[in-house]
Amino acid sequence: MSHLIVTGTGPTRRGLVAAISGGLSGLNCNILDSAQFNDEETGRFFLRMVIRPETGSTRRDVESELARISDATGLALEAHEADIRDTAALGRIFEAFRPEAVIHFAGLKAVG
Repeated sequence: MSHLIVTGTGPTRRGLVAAISGGLSGLNCNILDSAQFNDEETGRFFLRMVIRPETGSTRRDVESELARISDATGLALEAHEADIRDTAALGRIFEAFRPEAVIHFAGLKAVG
């Protein structure tokens, strides 16, 4: 396993990003990319993170921690195993998560 994509949605409140990133940091996960959005009209919070578990953490460890965070925050959090270049895997995630829009600014081009 190289990367996991974490998706989440639920009622917004202060401290959600800290709860998620703190829990994942406790598992020695490196957050490679993160985007979140707070819809003030609906009071909903949306999150997408790309993480890399390091030093022995497994997908099961990540899923257990996300379940703990979900119970504490009321968010629906999921971990998806995929590479950002795997369009079929991303299609399955997007079908389940149903984002209204996706913007990806990272590239695979070396600069320098």
